[in-house]
Amino acid sequence: VFCSFPSGANELDSLIANKQLEVRSWVALGDSDEPSDKVLNVAVKQQAVLYIEVATTRWFTGGTRIGNIDVPNLIAKQRNLLATNYTERRNGETWSRQRWELTLYPQASGEYT
Repeated sequence: VFCSFPSGANELDSLIANKQLEVRSWVALGDSDEPSDKVLNVAVKQQAVLYIEVATTRWFTGGTRIGNIDVPNLIAKQRNLLATNYTERRNGETWSRQRWELTLYPQASGEYT
């Protein structure tokens, strides 16, 4: 995941350390888009969705970008060119969020990390 903060890596490190930037990801099946700590059992060629979410207490000066996912025996499709943007209030603070969805199709059995 690449964030478009103009000040570079030093500012990113500072935002993360000060709990002003979050990046989280999870895989889900079907229509469930809520994070879970459960291990998913996915059949070969069964569709799963990888969610990647970037959130900040600041604003986005541009869109985030997702690089190619290159995992052996896995097809990953980025169906939307743009992320879903929304805001959330947490402890009186507004968070700007961008969420990506990538469709995954495992082509062989095994563990994917």
